[in-house]
Amino acid sequence: MKPEDEIKNSNPFKVPDGYFENLTDRTMSAISKIRKEEETVEKRPARKVSLRPYLALAAAIVGFAVIATVMIRLVTGPVKDNAGNYTTELYSDLALEDIDTYLIESELSQAGVTENPELDETVSSEAIIDYLLQENVDVDDIYALL
Repeated sequence: MKPEDEIKNSNPFKVPDGYFENLTDRTMSAISKIRKEEETVEKRPARKVSLRPYLALAAAIVGFAVIATVMIRLVTGPVKDNAGNYTTELYSDLALEDIDTYLIESELSQAGVTENPELDETVSSEAIIDYLLQENVDVDDIYALL
């Protein structure tokens, strides 16, 4: 006889003795254990949220911003104005209200307008105000410049 025929004729699987007699009791005890665990889970305090991942994300974003700023400054290099002076330090030193004045003066110098005492005497303040109003400059800015 071949080994295959022996396997086909006999059942290799057997149920342990008394398995079905205690099956109901074991099932009910398992269910009661699960219900007790569910009750204890409900009574536990709320899970605390860890801030570590959020702090790591914030640190990564700040690090990326710093690295990007450094790389941009290294690639572009310092900028020179018409006089050959480096202007990157100049902008950082100016106060907010002084930046507008500096930009207007630099535009005038690039346009070729130089300070001329004769020009200041011939142009009246009213003409300057009228010109600025025609150019849609805010009235508050005009008063601040005067």
